[in-house]
Amino acid sequence: MCRSTDLLPPSPYTHDGACPNVKALFVHVRTSASEINDPLPQFLTILFNPPNHSLSLHRLLNHSLPHAIFAAKLSLCPRRRRPSQPLSFQLFLGEAMLLKGALIEQDQNRWTLDCKSQFHLLQPHYFQPISEVQLCFAFDDGNLAATNWVRLVNHKERVKNCVNFGHLEQIPEEMELPSEDSHEVMDLEGLRRTVDLGIWVLCLGLGVGYLVSRASVRKFRPYLNF
Repeated sequence: MCRSTDLLPPSPYTHDGACPNVKALFVHVRTSASEINDPLPQFLTILFNPPNHSLSLHRLLNHSLPHAIFAAKLSLCPRRRRPSQPLSFQLFLGEAMLLKGALIEQDQNRWTLDCKSQFHLLQPHYFQPISEVQLCFAFDDGNLAATNWVRLVNHKERVKNCVNFGHLEQIPEEMELPSEDSHEVMDLEGLRRTVDLGIWVLCLGLGVGYLVSRASVRKFRPYLNF
């Protein structure tokens, strides 16, 4: 199991004792890759701005495809001296930016995540194995801020784009195309059931995360002491 030794410099942030620190960061990814041909890297990189510092998230080796979890330990108070400015970040696979987002304080010690895919900015023939990403910030007071799934690429749209640019051979033939219904926004009744079961608290709109209670993030709990 991998450990990260990277730490963020605290200079742009206030440590007044009232703000909980982020102690761990998790990135949960989905991929269409198989166990036999595993193209996923051993780490992802997240860039915080400010303080313009990068952090490596190492892949946890005890999670099997098509899912993978990357994680890093850190100590960071996300509350800026100017609270109106959120903590923004960018997630990279190598040199390719997968998404950008921000950790935003809604109320005192209540944080949400807002993320948006940046895959559309890459060249149409560019191939990367990650199809969806889910982020989770773990605070030292026991709370977590998490997103719902952020889709990085629509494989049907990629096939169309690659045909237009003459790069159809870049799309593996064995790749499964997701159904149109698999990513529809959950209806109110489904949302209510999800909250009652204590799973993810999802929102209406892609890429916006709500603060998740302790009971809602069981799948990340075993990794908090990685």
